[in-house]
Amino acid sequence: MQPSDAESAADDGTPRRLFNRHFLLLWQGQTVSGVGISLSQIATVYWLLQETGSATTMGLVSMAAALPGVILGPVGGAIADRYSRKRLIVIGDCLLGVAALCLGFAFLAVDGAVGAKVAALVVSGVLTGIVSSFFRPAVMASIPNLVPTTRLSTANAMNSFSMTASMGIGTAIGGVLFRLLGAPALFLANGVTYLVSALSETFIRVPQTLPQAPPSMRALFSAFVSDVATGLGHVWNRSGLRNMVLAFAVLNLVSAPTGVLLPILLDQHRGLAPDWFGYLMAAMAAGNVAGMAFAGLVRIDGPARLAWGSARSSPWPPQLS
Repeated sequence: MQPSDAESAADDGTPRRLFNRHFLLLWQGQTVSGVGISLSQIATVYWLLQETGSATTMGLVSMAAALPGVILGPVGGAIADRYSRKRLIVIGDCLLGVAALCLGFAFLAVDGAVGAKVAALVVSGVLTGIVSSFFRPAVMASIPNLVPTTRLSTANAMNSFSMTASMGIGTAIGGVLFRLLGAPALFLANGVTYLVSALSETFIRVPQTLPQAPPSMRALFSAFVSDVATGLGHVWNRSGLRNMVLAFAVLNLVSAPTGVLLPILLDQHRGLAPDWFGYLMAAMAAGNVAGMAFAGLVRIDGPARLAWGSARSSPWPPQLS
């Protein structure tokens, strides 16, 4: 007879088994929502391309979605340390799901009005970026609470694999579904996947010791500032972390235009259907999955890590919405 999660938990509440119910529920939810995110990204890019034909507009919508994460990312980590991570995850998925459903219904309800729909995409992107700034750190910080310390690297690898694979699946079918069903249906599908993810995560128990609440709002603000400063200092004072963050910042800066320019190249210069953009993105995801498998099988230490890390030319996935 298999022991229950309570019987197989350590003294601090952390499960002793990697494949426990709580981690698998989180992993399942993130996998499902990853497919929806990819569908929404392809719908956003190709709807903007067809209705505006403007790379500038496509870039501005993408920037609106990415900017909140740049500004609020460090604050999101501090929030995840001071408040219930499970609550942040469930509420975050619910808010993201409702926002996606509202966007889909707005596109269905309004005929024409391209300018208003572009504005709706910008507003939805900003809201999604704000919520994700708190949601993503809560997810990543929850994983160490849900698996044994000795299996943390495996759990992180599983999480990365599921996100990459699910987005690969989403992009592979996203172009075809956009051509057959249109953007509103894909936005609605994204909202449904978020809500399914939230339902899955409702049944998770995340062992977490919360710090004592500060006595006033001013003290709470000071605590947040201190937490953010400590986190930034921890990264900056360690050359490996600092160089990695700077390297990924440069990679994102250089590769971000790919998500905007590639659809234009395929559509306007090669006359290819949206299907092909999905296939190319899925191929990139497959390459990332193969790379993860290779890295897990082959031991890479010392200077070899820098060489292999430099071989990666661009981050996945290109963030479009």
